[in-house]
Amino acid sequence: MQVKKNNLLKFAFQIMIAFCVIYEVQLKGTSTMLTSRKVILFFLFMLFVLKNGIYGRVSIKNTHFKNVVYLFVLGIVIVGYVLIITLINNVIGSANGTAILPRAVYFVLFGPVIWILAKDYYDDYDEFMRALLIATFIQVIIVILQYHVKGFAIFLDGHFELDAHTTYLDAYKAQNNMRRAVGLGAGDSLLSIDIFLGAVSSVYFMYKTKNIIKYLILYMLFLYGTAITGSIGMMLTAFVFFMYYIFQFVVMKKRTAILLTVIIVLAIPLCIFINPSILSEVENSYILSKIYSLFSGNFANSRTMKDISSQVIAPISLNTFWGTGIYRGVSANGIMCTSDFGYVQTYFGYGLVMASLFYLSIFYGMYNAINNIHDKNIKFIMILLAISIAIAEIKEPYMSHYGVLYVFFVGTFSYFNNLPIQKIFKNK
Repeated sequence: MQVKKNNLLKFAFQIMIAFCVIYEVQLKGTSTMLTSRKVILFFLFMLFVLKNGIYGRVSIKNTHFKNVVYLFVLGIVIVGYVLIITLINNVIGSANGTAILPRAVYFVLFGPVIWILAKDYYDDYDEFMRALLIATFIQVIIVILQYHVKGFAIFLDGHFELDAHTTYLDAYKAQNNMRRAVGLGAGDSLLSIDIFLGAVSSVYFMYKTKNIIKYLILYMLFLYGTAITGSIGMMLTAFVFFMYYIFQFVVMKKRTAILLTVIIVLAIPLCIFINPSILSEVENSYILSKIYSLFSGNFANSRTMKDISSQVIAPISLNTFWGTGIYRGVSANGIMCTSDFGYVQTYFGYGLVMASLFYLSIFYGMYNAINNIHDKNIKFIMILLAISIAIAEIKEPYMSHYGVLYVFFVGTFSYFNNLPIQKIFKNK
């Protein structure tokens, strides 16, 4: 009984870490220093100090860990560099934009630092993915209740802050004509990406366990969660589902995978045949209309393309080559950038050289980790996750919002934690 109780407490703690890092939960009226992400960072650091001492060392067991340490050092260098260009360009005094320095600092703290602090709390990949699955399930239930139950939206609005371009009440379905839903401490397209991460875990468990139906139901629930929060998350969720099932059929020779995929694909035109008015409902939906326009031949005139065409991207110049110190707005030298694209914002703030080094280092760390994973299922999941992260960054700077990279790097740590050291990175 004591063992089961300890396992339950351990599992609850794993879920809490995942939820608190991925979602920025803040009680109404409290300081921004008391958000869930900052509290869990402090808590994990204190546990590390109690376990290892104030001058405790972390043993570097494998190349993957060395890559994360390298990203930590690179992050410190970027913070110092951005601080210098911030002072040189007098960003605080003369720039009319949003400084990128806090984003650089947060990347270090909620990137490599929290990955290292959290890595030993998951014994294997299954433990990590299960915690991610439950954390996402909790958030999706909150999203659905907020979207459909006015009383619940009122409760959230009165007790929690929301980092989004709306409020809990305004996002309530009946009050805002089918616009975006929000979750606990999260909203906009970032929330759809976070839910997508949980959908990845549900797809993984469909073929890790025999209970496919249970995880398929969870996947469909997560897909609905992305459908009412953001188009990018919904498209990536569908992409991962389709690609993983093709992988299961071609590589793993599981014919039930392709059969189930065909059934789901055929279900779409069947729904349209049964209820032809569903297309007009899709067109009137804020999220689904974006996806509908993509495949209806009217994407050039869609709201998404109009938003993109109205954004200003700063051309490459001497100033943007070295960086302006801001990621949006007008720099001290009069250069404007209003783009939402993640790569563009980082280039504008860090400069072309430092931004290139930043992204190349992250992608190399991903490649190096994937290259040394021997389990075919896990390897393919991580490949899809890496591709999805790279694609999503085109739309917005999701890498700077910590959740996607946390799932990748802590997930790979959890895989290597279960392997004998001598079997890890045998080619290194």
